[in-house]
Amino acid sequence: MSDSNPKKRGTRWDGYSNYEKVSDRYARAVDDALNAWAYIDAAHAEDAQIRAEDAAEARSLIKAAAFRLIPEMENDEDDVELYGEILDRWLGEDGFIERFESVSLTTSSPGWMHEFMLDIRRSAWEIGYLKAGRTQKEEPEDKVEAETSAMFT
Repeated sequence: MSDSNPKKRGTRWDGYSNYEKVSDRYARAVDDALNAWAYIDAAHAEDAQIRAEDAAEARSLIKAAAFRLIPEMENDEDDVELYGEILDRWLGEDGFIERFESVSLTTSSPGWMHEFMLDIRRSAWEIGYLKAGRTQKEEPEDKVEAETSAMFT
């Protein structure tokens, strides 16, 4: 019987059957969440009244983006230290998710939301959904890998 859990086999998931479509959905979700928060935060800065419908839409977009990213980070948190740090901030005691559930976006613009929104953007970037390519070492440490790479350049 084979183990289907990639974490237990020491592998890291690095692609989708249609990565472009998946990446586009995540990128749009993150952009929508950031735009929604920017609107809420700007309205508070200008002492503008925020309609409950606008606050509810912002809440739903922010929550959807965060909850899309949580399983992705959980899957690779053993390999990527940043994911563990973000998950601790989000899911730990008095974490951003817990705070977000209790804040009223119509009446407040809490300062911790800035870091929460940056975490959403940062995690999507690090996972790779917002990158058009990926960063690689210029010179592979493994000689076989260097020789193989040289054949294709």
